[in-house]
Amino acid sequence: MRVLRLSIVYFFTLAMSAHASTRPNVILILADDLGVENLGVYGGESYSTPSLDQLAKEGMRFERIHSNPLCTPSRVKLMTGKYNYRNYQDFMVLPRGETTFGHTMKELGYRTMIAGKWQLHSSGFEEQVGMLPEESGFEDYRLWQVKREGRGSRYWGPTLVTNGKAETFPEDRFGPDLINDYVLNYIEKHRTEPFFIYYPMILPHDPFVATPDHPNAANNEEKYSAMMVYMDKLVGKVKTKLIEQGLAENTVLLFVGDNGTSYRISSVRNGIRVNGGKGQTTTNGTHVPFIAWWQGTIKPGSINHELINLNDFFPTLLELAGEKSNKNLGLDGSSLVPLLLGQESLGRDSIFIHYDPKAYLFKSARYAFNDNWKLYEDGRFFHTTIDQEEKIDLSQSTLDDSQKAAHDLLKNRLESMEGEPVSGFYSVPAKIVTRAYQLGAGILLILVSIIAWRRYRNSSRSEAV
Repeated sequence: MRVLRLSIVYFFTLAMSAHASTRPNVILILADDLGVENLGVYGGESYSTPSLDQLAKEGMRFERIHSNPLCTPSRVKLMTGKYNYRNYQDFMVLPRGETTFGHTMKELGYRTMIAGKWQLHSSGFEEQVGMLPEESGFEDYRLWQVKREGRGSRYWGPTLVTNGKAETFPEDRFGPDLINDYVLNYIEKHRTEPFFIYYPMILPHDPFVATPDHPNAANNEEKYSAMMVYMDKLVGKVKTKLIEQGLAENTVLLFVGDNGTSYRISSVRNGIRVNGGKGQTTTNGTHVPFIAWWQGTIKPGSINHELINLNDFFPTLLELAGEKSNKNLGLDGSSLVPLLLGQESLGRDSIFIHYDPKAYLFKSARYAFNDNWKLYEDGRFFHTTIDQEEKIDLSQSTLDDSQKAAHDLLKNRLESMEGEPVSGFYSVPAKIVTRAYQLGAGILLILVSIIAWRRYRNSSRSEAV
């Protein structure tokens, strides 16, 4: 019996490896502002997500994946496979000259398409100008906010740019439907050639709106719930289209969040109220869902506990496309394909994040962490298992042996990472600082001029007397 079991395992692994070598299509879906607490399969109780829950039951659910806390830092990291200290320049900017997974998948013979939210050309705060989708390796696209100017609505009556042509749709048209339909049509049109679809959804990011299925949603809580349900429905349509087109066994579908849920939203997970942590370096700001589905290859109901970072996705795409080496690209992550094929772990003991958002008023930070502990570059040390909101700093406490071991492990990880230290202060775009300085200097000049004029006037009067 033992020999028989070993033989079955051997042939199953061999079949999986053979299947994996067929260069499958790849669809990478990125939800906008979606923390792990929102999906039922992760213990979420506030929203109905049957399609994503089923996707996880038929595929693999990753329990320990963390993003950067804000959208652009996460997206630049995801698309280039590099830590932010290596190429992040400004909020809403994908730096010119970077190699994206769009470029590489195209070079490897894939048809490349992106649909959803771009927001990587310019911030309106800084002078830097990032790349356009066609400069980033994508042959086809339908996107909201290709450029900041004239971006229009993303939801009802949206303004979308399709392959360079902008169009503002009537008020009764819903942006997520128009984008999802583009994805579905693309799958059907290019079903006979290898394709890579990057689908950065615009749901469930604010502004919170009623949806076609819940037009009477009134307050933000009802609207957000409606948006969650609709996002789930759209992902389900993508999966259904793959099955209808006979592509389920030759397409890898990856679903992940870009950062934590909006801080305006509070949800329940496993009976505990969770406040959205978008923008913050706490667990609620970075712990996101990640589900992988590949019918016939990924074992249904799989749960993986490896520590995952967003820069792992680029090397994963490369290996799926048949290119195992990424040395020439200088990527920072590791391929997840072995995990998809049944290997339990890559052997990681921590994750590192460099976070300098250059936007709004979020604090920058560099830190390393695992499931239980987090160490910041400035020395703050937290036991995050019991202190997820990081209110009890242990850096000034006497550590026991286990605490010291955890501290030293994370300290070694931090010290091994390149990149300059960050300020640790609240991030304000440099252009705003410059404008404030110019405004202050102008006001000061006016005041000096008024004082000088008054002194001159008084002096002239004195001389006249």
